[in-house]
Amino acid sequence: MLASRNFLRLSNANVLNRGISSWQLTFDNHGEPLDVLYKRDVGLASPKEKEVLVNFRASPINPSDINAVQGIYPVKPTLPGVGGNEGAGYVLECGPGVSKLKPGDLIIPAKPALGTWRNMALLNESDLLPLNPKLSIEQASVINVNPSTAYLMLNNYVDLKPGDCVIQNGATSTSGIYLMQICKSMGVKSVNIFRPRDTTEKTEATRQALLDYGATLAVTEEELKERSDLSKFGPIRIGYDCVGGKAALTIMKYLEPSGTFVNYGGMSRQPIPVPVKYLIFKDLHIRGFWLSGRENKPDNVEKRLKMIDQIAEWMIDGKIKKMSSKGHSSWRIAYDKLGEPLEVLKEQNVKLDSLKENEVLVNFRASPINPSDLTVIKGLYPVKHNFPDIGGNEGAGCVLECGPGVTKLKPGDLVIPAEYGIGTWRNLGICNESELIRLNPKLSLEQACVIDVNPCTAYLLLKKFVELKPGDCVIQNGATSTSAIYLMQMCKLMGVNSINLFRARDTPEKTEATRRALMEFGATLAVTEEELKGMKDLSKYGPICIGYDCLGGEAALTILDHLKPSGTFVNNGGMLGKPIPVHIKYLIFKDIQMRGFWLSMTMEKRMEMLNEISSWMIEGKIRPAPAEMIPFTEWKSAISKSIFRNGAPNYLPCKYI
Repeated sequence: MLASRNFLRLSNANVLNRGISSWQLTFDNHGEPLDVLYKRDVGLASPKEKEVLVNFRASPINPSDINAVQGIYPVKPTLPGVGGNEGAGYVLECGPGVSKLKPGDLIIPAKPALGTWRNMALLNESDLLPLNPKLSIEQASVINVNPSTAYLMLNNYVDLKPGDCVIQNGATSTSGIYLMQICKSMGVKSVNIFRPRDTTEKTEATRQALLDYGATLAVTEEELKERSDLSKFGPIRIGYDCVGGKAALTIMKYLEPSGTFVNYGGMSRQPIPVPVKYLIFKDLHIRGFWLSGRENKPDNVEKRLKMIDQIAEWMIDGKIKKMSSKGHSSWRIAYDKLGEPLEVLKEQNVKLDSLKENEVLVNFRASPINPSDLTVIKGLYPVKHNFPDIGGNEGAGCVLECGPGVTKLKPGDLVIPAEYGIGTWRNLGICNESELIRLNPKLSLEQACVIDVNPCTAYLLLKKFVELKPGDCVIQNGATSTSAIYLMQMCKLMGVNSINLFRARDTPEKTEATRRALMEFGATLAVTEEELKGMKDLSKYGPICIGYDCLGGEAALTILDHLKPSGTFVNNGGMLGKPIPVHIKYLIFKDIQMRGFWLSMTMEKRMEMLNEISSWMIEGKIRPAPAEMIPFTEWKSAISKSIFRNGAPNYLPCKYI
């Protein structure tokens, strides 16, 4: 769980022209807050010259507030003091000579130790800063400390550019969370170190929460020691330490030469044992940051207002958000390391944050289990991982909610992933609208959830390599695979004949049943390899221009044998796990062209293809391969069947939330 922020919720007061009373949390002496704080009612006069009457509506409790009451923070209020350094409220009344504020203005303190743990206060207008009225009271009340700390640490020391990288510890601290969000807004990558929780599930939930906030990488210190690939994130030009002690050395270790180390806290209460090698040989610049002492000086007001305006804009636009959010809870099947799916996959419940700019909340309703999904989890598929990963690359769902700035989607739209690796084995997910494709609402859920992989594979295999004409012929093995079933249906639509090789079953009855099923799907000829050897003349099916092999090994040679001279051989899988023993006669004397296929295309062409396939499905010209619908909660059974049973993929449907 991420550390949450506590709020003192202050109610509206009954405001009169005279005799206003202020409710305050006050302390006369320093000590433990629960020992020295007490409630006090104080009468307030009418505002005098340059004074304004303020109603504080929300005031955070920061660690520095506790330290101030304890008397161990360098900035100390005059005793008796009112607690609270941060908060937000509204101007109720202005005294004579006030020129920069007016009643109704949303305000925050302009200086530390102002005392915000009260409902009403008489303050000089120079003590306050006006804010954009579009900010919520919750956003306004937290803008002054942690977002400002993050902003200044990112802008005061080095000139960070898009593609640069920073590193920080204490990543679950409030300032740490704002820092990673602002980094993302700047195009800067962030490596974020957090403390492992007492269970693996809690550690993973924390990691996911940080990634959801915008962290490029979220790792524990032990995990970081095992990584040797930080260079891919760009030069780590600056590091931020709020812990002190030996934890600070991890930050120094990963900084680039002449990098900058900034300390802004000492949660470990230990000094930093700085090795001289980092100063002399690595030429690190070691600095300290103090918001209250140096950054909030009167001569910095103009600079500070510019910063506050920028942070406010990000908050209003949803680009950065406050820590606490009820949100939705997502149930998902995820993994934090590669291996056998049933060994590494785990159920997780993760809270989702509020929607940011261009984000939508999606309810995934059905998600196939394709062979590639399992090879991805095993680490045998050429994709990058950013653990923890969510299983599933294909699926369909409905848009439930849209965040600000969403223009291409609306609640109720039927959608599929636009990108590989989005993770569909979950019930709810927050996605950028650019990560989703809207489909024709006339498609059924079963049609929509399978449209993006196997039908598209079949379509492109038929369109990409040769220009097939009515009367031509193709040959393929693995004919009972899902993509092959779509391919034979599309061949029939195009007027192209198809010869389809399938594995003989353990009884003649099952073999014949398989043959009939393939013929019903549109196969021109459905035969086993042994049966094909006994067939003398295939010319009646037309020239076999192209052949498709999803098996590899010696099974591919049957395809090569039956291609016409100068024909094209396309491999799109290796289910046998063996290389293809290609005799040079196929290449030299038969002039066969051998190609490989991997599903990828431009979005424009993809939309054209999806629209055509959708129309075929809606009109009943092609139909999904047979598959068993298995409840989402029985995912282990579904994956077991996908691993141990040949044939079509299974599905993981989830009920609408």
